[in-house]
Amino acid sequence: MARNIKLTVEYDGTRFCGWQKQPDQRTVQGDLEQALATVLRHPVTLSAAGRTDSGVHALGQVANFRSTSGLGLERIVRGANALTGRDVAVTEAAEVGPDFHARHSARGRHYAYFLMRGPSALWAGRAVRPRRFPEIEPMNRAAAYLVGEHDFAAFSCRTPDEEGTRSHVFYARWEPWERGLVFRIGAVRFLYRMVRCIVGRCLEIGGGGEDPDTFAAALQSPERRGERVARASGLYLVSVVSAAGPQAPAWGPGCLPPRRVV
Repeated sequence: MARNIKLTVEYDGTRFCGWQKQPDQRTVQGDLEQALATVLRHPVTLSAAGRTDSGVHALGQVANFRSTSGLGLERIVRGANALTGRDVAVTEAAEVGPDFHARHSARGRHYAYFLMRGPSALWAGRAVRPRRFPEIEPMNRAAAYLVGEHDFAAFSCRTPDEEGTRSHVFYARWEPWERGLVFRIGAVRFLYRMVRCIVGRCLEIGGGGEDPDTFAAALQSPERRGERVARASGLYLVSVVSAAGPQAPAWGPGCLPPRRVV
């Protein structure tokens, strides 16, 4: 009987064309499947909790696959990491029940978006430096409207395989970060480019170009979509909650950005 193996994966999305495998493009899924197939000596198909876009990073992406190999989990992790590039790593592997599916079993997903005030050689490509640094207070006034169950069409881009536009947001808040600001948000699910659309509109509000109350109006009447999309390089999939229960915890685990070299 095939084993069901769950992986936790970290990656720098700068040089990837997103998670999902695409012909003639470097993707996280493509690199990992190739590495795992070599280690396990059979084809591997990964399912992921979220299909991150080109340039988006992950600290805690979750994926699973089936394997008939008896190879130990530690050897699977070591082998996969030896065959992938430095910008992707399997940080954990666990054998789970046959019904577990990285996407369908997820109860909550947690993202973070980083803004930096000044230039940085280490954070270039990993955080966004806006032309005008925004004020945190009006952005948090706007973000408060997002909490709860809503139609988030106005904060997303259209996609052919869209499965409705409603979701439940557990929290959404801007917080100080040592180099600038970080936006933390957790929800049952995220629409296509949802976090980047929220951040894009928050930047307008934080720069004084839009009133925070426009978020409430957009949730009530989502006529326009994807008008302002923030750059991908500041976005991280922090973690995925798959535990049983009515919803994910109110706050996700501490978001740990790449460490600064001292």
